[in-house]
Amino acid sequence: MTNPLTNQRFGIWHTFHIHEIAISLFLFMLSLGSFAQDHTGTTLRGQLLNENDSTPIAYATVLEVNSGTFAYTDEFGAFTLTGLASKPVHLQFSCLGYQTRDMLFEITSQKHQFFLKEATFNLDDVVVVGKEVKTGSSTIIGKKAIEHTQAVSLNDIFQLLPGQLAINPSFSSPQQLTLRQGSSLSAANKANALGTQIVSDGIPQSNNADLQTDVSILNSSPGSDPLFSTVAGKGTDLREWSADNIESVEVIRGIPSAKYGDLTSGLVLVNSRIGAFDPEFILRLNPNLAQVSFNFGKNLNKKNSLSAGADWLESSGDLRNSTSSYQRFNGQLAWQRRGSFLKIRQIGNVSYSYDKYQGESTTEALSYSEYSSQNWRFKWNSEISLATPGKTLKAASIKTGVSYASQESYYQDLITRDLYPISVATTDTTMVGQYGRSEYLNQTTIDGNPLNIYNRIEGVWSFNGLWGDHHRLTGGTEFRYDENFGNGRQFDPLTPPRQNYSMGDRPDSWDEIPGKNQLGVYLEDRIHATLFSKEVVLSMGVRWDRVSTDKLFNGNVGDLVSPRINMNWSVHNNLSLRMGWGKASKSPTLSQLYPGKRYFDLVNFNYFANDPAERLVVITTKVIDLNDQPLRPYTMNKWEGGFTFTDAEWDITGTAFYEKTDNAISYVRQVTPMEYDKYVIDYTSEGQPPVLMEEPASTETFFAGVDVPQNNLTIINKGFEYTVASPRWDAINTEVLMNGAWYFTTSQNHGQIAESSFVYANAASPTRIPLYEKTGNVVSERLNSSLRTVTHIPQIGFVVSALWQAVWIDKSKSGALSPYPTGFVNTDGEVVALTSEQAISEEFSDLHRVVSERKWNKYPSLHLFNIKVTKEWKDKSRFSFYANNIFNHRPLHWNDASEIFVRRNPSTTFGLEIIYKIN
Repeated sequence: MTNPLTNQRFGIWHTFHIHEIAISLFLFMLSLGSFAQDHTGTTLRGQLLNENDSTPIAYATVLEVNSGTFAYTDEFGAFTLTGLASKPVHLQFSCLGYQTRDMLFEITSQKHQFFLKEATFNLDDVVVVGKEVKTGSSTIIGKKAIEHTQAVSLNDIFQLLPGQLAINPSFSSPQQLTLRQGSSLSAANKANALGTQIVSDGIPQSNNADLQTDVSILNSSPGSDPLFSTVAGKGTDLREWSADNIESVEVIRGIPSAKYGDLTSGLVLVNSRIGAFDPEFILRLNPNLAQVSFNFGKNLNKKNSLSAGADWLESSGDLRNSTSSYQRFNGQLAWQRRGSFLKIRQIGNVSYSYDKYQGESTTEALSYSEYSSQNWRFKWNSEISLATPGKTLKAASIKTGVSYASQESYYQDLITRDLYPISVATTDTTMVGQYGRSEYLNQTTIDGNPLNIYNRIEGVWSFNGLWGDHHRLTGGTEFRYDENFGNGRQFDPLTPPRQNYSMGDRPDSWDEIPGKNQLGVYLEDRIHATLFSKEVVLSMGVRWDRVSTDKLFNGNVGDLVSPRINMNWSVHNNLSLRMGWGKASKSPTLSQLYPGKRYFDLVNFNYFANDPAERLVVITTKVIDLNDQPLRPYTMNKWEGGFTFTDAEWDITGTAFYEKTDNAISYVRQVTPMEYDKYVIDYTSEGQPPVLMEEPASTETFFAGVDVPQNNLTIINKGFEYTVASPRWDAINTEVLMNGAWYFTTSQNHGQIAESSFVYANAASPTRIPLYEKTGNVVSERLNSSLRTVTHIPQIGFVVSALWQAVWIDKSKSGALSPYPTGFVNTDGEVVALTSEQAISEEFSDLHRVVSERKWNKYPSLHLFNIKVTKEWKDKSRFSFYANNIFNHRPLHWNDASEIFVRRNPSTTFGLEIIYKIN
């Protein structure tokens, strides 16, 4: 294998060169801040205290939102913010173990004191649900909400979002997040998940270099997933995250800041629990999993802290049955240094996951079917942030992330078939082949080593405009590099995986697959002003991305410009209106750009004699190289408008949205004609293979089917999301909260698909293969609501929440397919177009296909009831219990489209959680 450290094609030298440029720009920003020192403007001196006992809160973050100015409290809780506008400032206080506080404040000349509440179940207003952000369609889920949800992985947290459905903890397959999307084509779900960017502690998590794929046999759907667990070409696997290490999660469903790229559907910001907290031991059990976890954080001195955590999880359909199982280990070590204006953070993380399935054995020693996926991943995140008391430059930061994984997917299959010709040729050629065995065990491994490198440098400037407006300008650049150094897909070529229709198979190395680099530059202005004497906040940003797999930054994959606008206008003391529009893009993954080669073994002559010495088979091998596909990034245009109504009793938000994704990627089956010669015997000799005539007896054409990725998928999501928080019922200290969504989704493939079944269904060799417009179309509608009651008994640290989830409308329909072709492919490989009159004529009746009637699949309303209980003791240790689908309501409903009964609702399950704090 090529040495990745010396070969220039990997771009590693370029990567470090970019890193040096980033550091230089970062230092340049600092020099600008020093040069522009100016203490004009208002200075805020304050102290942050614990509301319970007035003790100082050290190492907290204090942010002035409008200007981007921030500082950290010292060991006495003191902080200073300089150069602020004299009008009321927007302050945000946050600290590990405390509830975040957001407030408008009028600065006076004296020193001010501010107070934070501890995040504990002993408070009567602890937040155990997601909290909507008033300035956009975004939900913040804090630590106590995560704990009360009893989340085992990141995926469990998302059920608190409007429109998301409650689920049981499950690790049987990769977990993906799809936002604002109902029933749709499988390719549309993949595109949505791939376009949902997960950002962990400021570093995007990428699977752009994941190549854990397999070659689908042609009687499966185009683009079908392999049997083993993989997220190649999809979003990251949410099972890998332990929820115990997460302090908060923000899910942005609307238009994100211009600083975020390589996304379409949405953005998830995950913040780890870093800082000082009591050591804790966690045990979770339910009928399908067992998990143990240990976490702690300690202040080493006045400025330095160290935190660490580790967890082990094992899950299966039945813990007594190891046929199908999943294992996970996650360990993290984080060091953080905070001064008055400087923060340095270093995070190291190692994770391990192992999916396994073992089928029934045909003998005591031989398994008929077995497949597994093993994944070791190592991550390092670095952040240096500086608050500068300059005239305009308020903050500068540099963030770097490196992720490297060792992936091994494996499957074996006992294959029984007739004695068949086999070739080991890897180029277009005709050669003498051999006969494979009628029964053998295929063993295939896919060995991947994806590397992801990320770097961002950013500055924040703040200044006043000419008309009393205030500007917070954020600008920066980011660099991404993704490559895979694995050995590829390997097996014994004499015992290949199961194939069909003259398709051969060969081991496939990834040495020739280049890395993918992406350069992004962005600038965003957040304007704080007044309109008709009412506050308005307008964010206008734009980013430019260049994606390349050839020379560094040559843009052979694509250049994209993404403008984004968000506005929030406080039209009344209790009512604000917001609207936004934005464009975003997601680049293709390496698995989509480089799907590999396809081999077809066409038999020229086949003579199977009783005497092995007299046997002869001649095979022509044709190779179709699908690598370096001309794919472009796919884009989403997003429009939304909404409102927020807040008073002392009610908190209501509503958002209407329209999202259109163009040129998303799906797989289309195409056919390519291949000519090959047929030979006959000239003469035979006893004990020798026959001698063939020099000239072929005939030439035949075979239509080879291949699945090709294309930018041919359109997805339209539109609908309405809402949240309602009612007044607290003080008599029983209970809150009632409701959220839900009404989604309308259309997903459709465009372009022509070759009806390759005509090749395999016909006994005689066809002379033409019909083409049909589009491969699929799904329209769906879903209306659901989630009503939660949360009862607090703070005197004993007791919280009970009950969920009533209703799916009021759930229907979908596949679009009608035309039985008539739009054209055909002839034996010369030419595409011959047909008029609508020709398509329905008798002349081409042999190309007509049978299509079934497409019916609406409509389900009646569905209801689910869950309950969660948490009891916390004075030392903050706690016990939690949950029961999902407590009435075991799992009705069978008839599916008109597939003509089968479908059981709806997750099964009844329960689980417990014990968290022991070591003081």
